[in-house]
Amino acid sequence: MFRRAGAIGFALALAGCVGVDRIVLDDVHVDGSADAIVPKDAAPDSDATCNQSSTPLPFKPQTPQLLILLDRSSDMQSSFDGTTREAAVQDALVGAIKTFQGKIKLGFEQFPVDPAVSPCAPNSCCADKVVDPALNNATTMEIDIGCTDPNNTSCSVASTDSPSYAALEQARDYYKAEPATTDEQDILLVTSSEPSCAGAADNPCSSALSAANDLGNLSVRIFVLSVDYQPPPWSCLSQFPRGGSSPHDSLMYTANDSSSLGTKLNTIFSKVAQAACTLNLSSVDVPPQAGLQVSMGKDSVPQLGWTGGQDGYWANNNNTSITLSGSACNDYLISQGKLVVRYTWPIACNQGWP
Repeated sequence: MFRRAGAIGFALALAGCVGVDRIVLDDVHVDGSADAIVPKDAAPDSDATCNQSSTPLPFKPQTPQLLILLDRSSDMQSSFDGTTREAAVQDALVGAIKTFQGKIKLGFEQFPVDPAVSPCAPNSCCADKVVDPALNNATTMEIDIGCTDPNNTSCSVASTDSPSYAALEQARDYYKAEPATTDEQDILLVTSSEPSCAGAADNPCSSALSAANDLGNLSVRIFVLSVDYQPPPWSCLSQFPRGGSSPHDSLMYTANDSSSLGTKLNTIFSKVAQAACTLNLSSVDVPPQAGLQVSMGKDSVPQLGWTGGQDGYWANNNNTSITLSGSACNDYLISQGKLVVRYTWPIACNQGWP
């Protein structure tokens, strides 16, 4: 009788741990009746317990870079929705930067500038030097974009020339000199005209497309935001975008008022920030058969299969990285909720024997 009670206790403990639908006890009743069936939701013996251990797992988000190329030519001083194109762009850029500065390394370059204060040849159309991309630099970026630094004379030049080609060449040289990185590198060109330079020795459009091709070969995406100017499909400006993952991945945007300007900038910044939703997990000794749990604030983030679901996370085969998707990614990019990744594994039941 005691042996049978012990066997039932073991079976119940096993049911609680492995989650089987039912357990058949392989013994025969003295009266010849059928084997006993124990449903999986039956309560286990009080001395049979199943536990799970959970340990935080450090992670490092990928950090995309976005280099903003801002046109300050006379076309950008034209009237626009109650202000000027440049002033509207400055306000919208600062708003987007404050939202995404914690997830994107943001850098800056402006054009045209006076050759006397820039690193290019005299009597040529020039772009300013690149301000290195960095995280959480909204204050510095706001000063650079708004030209509020009294020591910065680079943005005081009013010119009809719009040498976006020179800005792209500067960006190309910057990224060529950058150490190799696995994180994404992007450019946002904000302008309202085609590339131009009255004194250029070479064709500005050809120079711009050459620089854009070089950047594409460096795996640098180029977004273009045209302000109050709709470039024809065959125009030079329309050929700048590079690096879209599919024909439907648009990198060319046009804004005709302040509202659409803010919306388009938010869309571009969101696309760039998507890279930060891939989290590289720390290489620690994770127990075999361990599982992952992801939470944001007080909410659990569901795990997605390879083919189903849009909102949650999926892990690579070796659990060395996870990628947030859909609303989970969006919430991570803009919310203040703390993201926590844990690995869990079962601890064997403590079977008690009478």
